[in-house]
Amino acid sequence: MSTGMFKLECVTPVHIGSGADLIRSIDFYTDGGFTEVLDPDLLLAAAGAIEGFAEAILRGSGIAPFLKARGLNPAKVRRHRVPGSIEAQRLRLAIRSGDGRPMIPGSSVKGALRTLLLAAWVGEAGPHAGNRPAPVRQALDSALAGKPSARSLEETIFHFRSGRIRRGDPKTDVMRTISVSDAMFAPGGLKVVSSKAAGTTRNTLTAAESLGTGASALLTLKLGDSFLDQRLPFPNAIPDAAILAGWSRMHADHLLRGDIEFFKNNREPRIVERLEAILGQVQQSPPGVITLRLGWGTGWRAMTGDLLTPEERGRVMRRVGKTRKVIVEGHGLRSEPCDVFGWIRIAPISATDAAALASETRPVPLELSTVPLPLTQARTPTPAVPIMSDAFAGKLKGLKPRDWGMVRGLIQEASGHPEPGERERRLGLLAEQLKMTFGGDRKRMRELAGTVEIAEYIKGK
Repeated sequence: MSTGMFKLECVTPVHIGSGADLIRSIDFYTDGGFTEVLDPDLLLAAAGAIEGFAEAILRGSGIAPFLKARGLNPAKVRRHRVPGSIEAQRLRLAIRSGDGRPMIPGSSVKGALRTLLLAAWVGEAGPHAGNRPAPVRQALDSALAGKPSARSLEETIFHFRSGRIRRGDPKTDVMRTISVSDAMFAPGGLKVVSSKAAGTTRNTLTAAESLGTGASALLTLKLGDSFLDQRLPFPNAIPDAAILAGWSRMHADHLLRGDIEFFKNNREPRIVERLEAILGQVQQSPPGVITLRLGWGTGWRAMTGDLLTPEERGRVMRRVGKTRKVIVEGHGLRSEPCDVFGWIRIAPISATDAAALASETRPVPLELSTVPLPLTQARTPTPAVPIMSDAFAGKLKGLKPRDWGMVRGLIQEASGHPEPGERERRLGLLAEQLKMTFGGDRKRMRELAGTVEIAEYIKGK
């Protein structure tokens, strides 16, 4: 088992979507050589109930003249100001934390690690290397024959068999021994890029909020669980960070070379040059650096691990992998491809550097409010002391029994804070709220008492 703090750095732009879109002429518009991307919440707060807007949209006049007619300054309700005209009809929003910072959820990183481990354990000597072990070969043959899709392969790779637990139950999955915190980036770390699919003549232009190349955040990663590893017969053991880093280089090399060949065939020399530069960085990366690809726009090969040989792929999926998503220079239909989505690297970081990175990526302080302290007998009143709203405590308010699915993320956020004093405070606050919310549920309380990060706070430190 290995646990530590890491620096997550974006090698290319990365988009993890929130599921929400902004619409052209309603949420963003072009004016004076720029595209004004509005924040709907700020707009409603500034304008209140905007009467007549629906009629203006139906007439086709859009949001711009509507704002000007009412004297509303777009700068006060702006999310982004982008040079040029965004010609896409929709703009995909990135996921943000509760305090507004852009983030890469721990679940996204864990999903990319799962894909990497799948590729590694399917091979004999790591990803895309060596012969396939007999159980894997049999499971793949069954999947290729459609009996019963790829479930048997997943169970062979990740799950131990138990007569007491149903097949596919998460409790039998070796991935439960990996914990990944959310990676919180500095406020204002998002920019708008436009993308399209290479390899097709269809109009696929889409705009998206993305973390920029070089954006960095703190990540806490735990590989393996000494208690579970010794007691449960998982089919494969989670490797340490050094082995995982080596596997990630092998897998990244495979994916990058496949994409380089694709873009050479599609005559996109600029993308080929960019991919070759990324490949060079991967090959020269220090031994402990883990390279992954995740998020929107990374394609079927990155999401599935690209396990099949060309012959196997041709037997079952003839139309998959015919296009690739690319970022374009500018925001127009005729803009030229210049970059790709989704490459990140995760490198070990010292405690000192972790504290500095955490400081750099802190949320913007909320407005200060003065709260007078109570008077003591007949003494002069104590001067008002500025109190800053506590974003973490705010997340705990209103936690209900139905919100059990949020608990693991809250524990990771609290225990992953690099400053010991703040970590202690957050864990104490969280434990009190959890006892208030789930104190009557014996099953939940037993599970909390067995969770290493918060057990001592639940039991009473």
